[in-house]
Amino acid sequence: MPAITKIICPNCGSPHAERHLLDGQLSRTQCWDCDYLFVKCQRTNRVVEAYAPGMDVGRFRQAILVRNSLAVQG
Repeated sequence: MPAITKIICPNCGSPHAERHLLDGQLSRTQCWDCDYLFVKCQRTNRVVEAYAPGMDVGRFRQAILVRNSLAVQG
């Protein structure tokens, strides 16, 4: 039986996310509100599966570029 811990979703901030410890080696973090899923091996820290439909990588990349250009100018 997996151990289940209630956590705050790292993707959307919902308090309804859960972390499941499976078989002592895998951990699965999931959120029912935003459909976030992250599975990793606890022993090696390797990502087995990840899905975060709400994360816009392009938007974050643009924010980093703007921040870095402001730092260079200032």
